[in-house]
Amino acid sequence: MGDNADAFPHDPDETRDTDGDGIGNNADPRWRIVGLGDYNADLKTDLLWRNSVTGTNIMWLMDGHVRLAAGSISGAIGTNWRIVGNGDHNGDGRADILWRSYSTGGDAMWLMNGFQRLSARVIPRVEDADWKVVPVRN
Repeated sequence: MGDNADAFPHDPDETRDTDGDGIGNNADPRWRIVGLGDYNADLKTDLLWRNSVTGTNIMWLMDGHVRLAAGSISGAIGTNWRIVGNGDHNGDGRADILWRSYSTGGDAMWLMNGFQRLSARVIPRVEDADWKVVPVRN
């Protein structure tokens, strides 16, 4: 697979594939994998990337080690928010995203369909920002 899809449009080094694995180098430490889940209901784990400086979110739809598609997630949320959970919260077979703002204690749920955000809702907050979300498996 060639690396012709610009998965990280703000990363000029993304398109260089110096190790021949078909994926850009992605050595920029601002980009981190922040979620693993089946975002397109194909029963395969996909990758969710977030840029810690800009807050940009990129999803890679995967088939094993092969990236099938890459794109930005619709919608935006500030850099003070962190992804704290991925799971199918509405029973449609697709992973959704749970967010937490550690500065305000706010929580939000994004229901997803691949790259598309179907809905975004603030959920009841835990007033004590010292409380942490623990991983949940479906």
